Amino acid sequence: MNLAPLRTLLLRELSPDELRRGFSAFAADDGAPRAGLPGPEAGFERLVDEALAALDGPLLGRFLVHLATARPELAGDLREVAAQLGVSEAEAFAVASLLSAHRDAAAASKLAELERASTTTAGDRHELNLAVADLHRWQREAGERGEASGDHRAAIARRLTSLAASMSAQASSVSLAVEAAAIHPDALRLREEIEAHVRRADGKRAALRLLDLAERFGDPRVRRRALELSARAGTWRTRHVFKARLEASERREWLALLHAILALTDEIVQTAASGPLDALGEHWLAASLDAAAREALHAGSAPEYGPLVRCDGLSLRYRKGGPPVLKDVSLTVFPRTVVAVVGPNGAGKTTFLRVLAGELRVDDGMISYPQLDPALPRNEDTDWPVVRSRIAHVPQRVPRFRGRLDEYLHVWAGACGLRGGENVDTVDFWLERLGLAHCRSARWRELSRSLQTRVALARALVGRPRLLLVDEPLVALDPRAQQWFLQDLRDIVSSSSLRLAAVVSSQHIPELEAIADDVVGLRDDGGVWFHGGVLDLEQARRGALFEIGGHLEDAARDRLTAEFGPGCLRERESVTLLRVGGQVSRREVLELLCALGEPPVYFRDISGSHMRMFWGDRP
Repeated sequence: MNLAPLRTLLLRELSPDELRRGFSAFAADDGAPRAGLPGPEAGFERLVDEALAALDGPLLGRFLVHLATARPELAGDLREVAAQLGVSEAEAFAVASLLSAHRDAAAASKLAELERASTTTAGDRHELNLAVADLHRWQREAGERGEASGDHRAAIARRLTSLAASMSAQASSVSLAVEAAAIHPDALRLREEIEAHVRRADGKRAALRLLDLAERFGDPRVRRRALELSARAGTWRTRHVFKARLEASERREWLALLHAILALTDEIVQTAASGPLDALGEHWLAASLDAAAREALHAGSAPEYGPLVRCDGLSLRYRKGGPPVLKDVSLTVFPRTVVAVVGPNGAGKTTFLRVLAGELRVDDGMISYPQLDPALPRNEDTDWPVVRSRIAHVPQRVPRFRGRLDEYLHVWAGACGLRGGENVDTVDFWLERLGLAHCRSARWRELSRSLQTRVALARALVGRPRLLLVDEPLVALDPRAQQWFLQDLRDIVSSSSLRLAAVVSSQHIPELEAIADDVVGLRDDGGVWFHGGVLDLEQARRGALFEIGGHLEDAARDRLTAEFGPGCLRERESVTLLRVGGQVSRREVLELLCALGEPPVYFRDISGSHMRMFWGDRP
């Protein structure tokens, strides 16, 4: 083995004291023999030669990883030397190199790949997730303090590099496939989400997804433990959200909370056994279904996974001879999907939801509820009392309640047939899951419009519906509350044991498109502008459309017209629409705008969005 490259590197980059300290620390950590290094009177070259002689063989590779952990800035050079020497732990050097370059996101991704490819234990996986969370927390604190590096970051980098070395030394095994086959795939998917939130140092969102996991796969005792952890995460977040830096004791408390979330997650996942039809996971019932799968479901070959609602050619007028409110609207809603109904004011969005809720009858068309109506397929008449009991309609004007919030929900749960401990557990769960636990004693007038909207959603979910209809829920919410509400809705629909679907109407189109599996765009005349997923609309486009905010100078307008042709610009209020043929990317347009002067204050690509409808564009 030619050790000359390594010898040259050590002589160039280390001092005698550094080499002695590194060798001693490695011997203590790895159990390597301490004997063999000459005393301080020996020259540096002899010291290096003796160290290499003591480390020759399997210890050499582990020492290089140890050195990369202690000196991440040398990881690139050490990786090259290790490759020449045939050392197998190359991935550990890659992680150390990324961390030394402050490419923390890339390092976290590399660690996640290593974890998936190795036979790590639950303890190793938890240690990795907590270390990445600690790094993410350090980034947040350093950004607020304007700090580029520090001792704590160096310690985290050493810890992560050491974990990378440990994982890269573990060969992959079929045990991972055995686990995947034995455990419900949705439980594994939820565990991945929880661990991802932990790595992003978002303990509260991880705790909320833990609640979803416990509700789906846990017993009442486990759900109660998940509730306690979620409450702790909420309290900790409220107490420390504005704190620039955690003290050592606070950091230990935070990491202990994250560890408890991960531990309970693993406990639940290990008990979540797969059923006969669970190999695909129920999240396959989404917009990604291919044509053959949809035909099979429509044909009823898998009735328990089939449509909740099926509409065909619905049309409605409020009075005979009056203008149509809905015109030839068709839709099929599957379990665990979110359907967005979007359009301008007066397009019939609220009317359509009322039709789905059984509150209005249509003049023409067919509507059926294959999974909600026990009368099907024996007769053609809908059993409306039963169907309506399985539908929850949250109107735009949220109904007021009397008394305290928790009392109101307990009474409603009792009216829905929940008694005793089940009543208490259900109400407690939805109060915590929807962020209402802190105002359980509040009265209607004490709640903001945002919280009132969440109360209406909690009331709906307490009744355990299969179909959830939500009309304009974002009107009273600020941008951050909108994101939280929609993410909660998406998570609940995709994970709940209720196997429900949600149909949501809104004029906040980009926000709703981000979580929807299917989108129905209604025109002013009640007809369908486009029906399909966001990707479907993207594929059907005939060109690109961009919204540009702010004032465009005459020179910029002339340059854009010269580049993309006459008629490419349209103005409305403070926004300009740029229509471009072919496959021009937003990067090309942005580079052109920046070359013409200051970048636009606002720029959005709406080529694959139902926002095009508001500009009079055709799909």
